[in-house]
Amino acid sequence: MTKKYPPEDEVKRLAEHYEQLGDEDLLVEWERGASVTIDVGEPMVSRSVRFPRHTVDRLHEVARARGIGVTQLIREWTEERLEAGGDLNDRVLLADELERAARLLRDSA
Repeated sequence: MTKKYPPEDEVKRLAEHYEQLGDEDLLVEWERGASVTIDVGEPMVSRSVRFPRHTVDRLHEVARARGIGVTQLIREWTEERLEAGGDLNDRVLLADELERAARLLRDSA
């Protein structure tokens, strides 16, 4: 299921609202919220991954265009890659080399 986010102007409005609140006010608003139960079919594990800034910027662009978060985008791409034969076989290695070569050609142009 794809997660949809509110329009950017609404996000900015909410960010400005919460940035102006003090700790006490934030706690009051938080306590007013309804608890949410999340049904998890399979437990998820968190993993920290470092990317160059330009890669993160591009991930944000792609995720925003698809209406999903960056974490969801990375998860989908990882799962797609693994389903397509993520074990290190010749085909995957060849694809990686072709991608690298294309990047070098693009950067040198």
